[in-house]
Amino acid sequence: MSLLQQRLLPASFRKGGLWLRGRSLAITIAAGMSIYLVIVGWADFDSLATKIVELPEALIWSVLGLSFLSYFLRFARWHCFVESQGFSIPLVRNLEIYIAGFALTLTPGKAGEAVRSIYLLPYGVDLPREGLIKFR
Repeated sequence: MSLLQQRLLPASFRKGGLWLRGRSLAITIAAGMSIYLVIVGWADFDSLATKIVELPEALIWSVLGLSFLSYFLRFARWHCFVESQGFSIPLVRNLEIYIAGFALTLTPGKAGEAVRSIYLLPYGVDLPREGLIKFR
């Protein structure tokens, strides 16, 4: 086991006590993806494309702009909160860390937050304390 794994993984996981839980998580993710693909397969894309084309262009740009604004404000809140906890992380790197958390948005247990905590380790944020940085 590498030094990084020894530092990141809890003792019970390193001893093999939680390997079954990890396997269960992988099975759950695979099942969820399978169900998603079946639902996507049933979708009527021609009808959906027709309805999207009928939408006014101004509405589409407005929705995209508001979505971008929402993500920007959420990142600004994240950045301010991390700094208020006494951590100094460069703005661009903090944005990368924040976006990395979205990679696992649909996984159970907020796994995206765990990804953020791993990327925050080099900046002195230990895993238990990073738990305090989790917020919606």
